[in-house]
Amino acid sequence: MDDANLKDMTTEQLWEALKTEIDNLYRGVVKVGQLTLELESRGQKPSKRYPVTRWAREVALGNLTREAYVAFSGLEYLVKAVMSLPVAVQLKLVEDPMVSVCVLAGEKTTERRISVLDLDSRAVKTVIDSERHVIRTVAEQAVILNMGEIKEMTKRPTYSHDPETGILHLNGYYAGPQLLAYLKKHRLI
Repeated sequence: MDDANLKDMTTEQLWEALKTEIDNLYRGVVKVGQLTLELESRGQKPSKRYPVTRWAREVALGNLTREAYVAFSGLEYLVKAVMSLPVAVQLKLVEDPMVSVCVLAGEKTTERRISVLDLDSRAVKTVIDSERHVIRTVAEQAVILNMGEIKEMTKRPTYSHDPETGILHLNGYYAGPQLLAYLKKHRLI
């Protein structure tokens, strides 16, 4: 099918041709996965030559739907997370990639609907629970985000300075005047 043929086709014919090509793509993904498994059984490593076979292999094993493979294959962190979900949930995400996401604004939490394709790897880990194989509720996400803030607060250094001795107490450790001078010079305290 060349560009000239495409221009002569009706819109309905274009939709039908697109459906046919997508079906071919899905069948191709399954075939690539099967070929990958057979090569691996013979001691070969096709993923070294063709990285795309890594996820096609998971399709052949039944861990990832072919639709999810095609929809999310450009985002490795997303494919890993989606692969942990049941097949029905994977198909639902392909059909409607919008998920409820908890957004912290100060002490308030709000809910927004965002496409999983627009989430970064950290947000995907917050939204998709790979261990329980579910998409977390907004309330569960809020708990995780709040725990992250608590951890962040506990990581912040605490320090005090004794001007008489020149000793700096940093997170329970003692530091001498040289370290204090360095921290002041570089405006770290």
